[in-house]
Amino acid sequence: HHLYVSVNVDNTDNTAYFIDTVQYPSEYDFSNPIPILKEVVNEKVTTGNSIVSSETTKYLGYDALSSLIQNGNKYIKSITFLVGNRLYQVGVIYYENTFNQSDYNKFISSFQIKW
Repeated sequence: HHLYVSVNVDNTDNTAYFIDTVQYPSEYDFSNPIPILKEVVNEKVTTGNSIVSSETTKYLGYDALSSLIQNGNKYIKSITFLVGNRLYQVGVIYYENTFNQSDYNKFISSFQIKW
C-alpha cells in the first residue's frame, strides 16, 4: 500500500491531491472490477462520512468508479480503478466551497500508468 499526497505550501484552502495504490495478490479474481471498486469506496465511509455520489465510468480505458464522500465540511472526490491486480485511487481532499474543477481536471488528466 502506497499513498502519495501533494499539498501546495502556499495553499490557503488546505486542498490536498492524492494517489493511493494497493497491490492485491494475483490469485484474486478481477474479471468484474466494479463490485471491488464499490467495496473500496464503501470502506472509506466511516462514522461521520457519507457517500454523496458514486457512479461507474471509464478512466484511462479502465472500468472505474467516480465518487464524492463528505465528512462535515470536508470532501473526498476521487476516481478508483484497477489495472491488473493493482488498485488506484486518484483524487482530491478539500473543504466546502474550495473545490476548483479546473485544477482537479488538470490533476486527473495528468495521471498516467507506465509499465
